Amino acid sequence: MNRADKLKAKLLAGQGYHNFPFSDLQLILKSLGFWLDRQEGSHEAWRHSTVPQAVNIQSAHGQCKPYQLRQVRAMIKEYNL
Repeated sequence: MNRADKLKAKLLAGQGYHNFPFSDLQLILKSLGFWLDRQEGSHEAWRHSTVPQAVNIQSAHGQCKPYQLRQVRAMIKEYNL
């Protein structure tokens, strides 16, 4: 199991939402086939060919915002990514 798979399992388990590095979420999205569509400051919009809406994430001092992690988790489950 590679690092991206371990991080995805951690995200899906709902662990560590208040201390989840932004770079780890970027790695998860890349491993799932998302690409960076646009970036403005600390905000990023990621797209996937089978997901109709963009995933919007934001870095807050190098950490992810918990509500955005929950949104990404729900999207992974909904679209079986």
